[in-house]
Amino acid sequence: TFETWSSPTCSDDLDWWSNKTDAALLALRFETDRRHVRSCKDVDDLCRDPRDVRTTLVRRLCSLTCGCNRYERMLITLDGCSSSCLDERTKAMSIADCTDDQRTGAALFGNINDAKTYFVYITKTY
Repeated sequence: TFETWSSPTCSDDLDWWSNKTDAALLALRFETDRRHVRSCKDVDDLCRDPRDVRTTLVRRLCSLTCGCNRYERMLITLDGCSSSCLDERTKAMSIADCTDDQRTGAALFGNINDAKTYFVYITKTY
């Protein structure tokens, strides 16, 4: 499996692979249609959109940048996230303080229309 060939700790596997081959970078450039990509920072805007099929590869190669290890990122889907990052996420959630924080909602949805779009999509999809 791909996990066998990735970093044992939560990291951006794109960085890990770049020391060995440029295949991962070329795949990411091709899949995202962004020829300028040099690092995960160049595709971090693609981490969250559940409607975009490119996000699985982005999360696979850029798990740390995408925040797969942080429950605060509230990714809708975790497809593609490395198991090491998901392990960190699970550990963090097990000790997290479960209280609503209005600042988190405001940070996630810059305005009310973004929030409505998000919840309409979730309702239709799931």
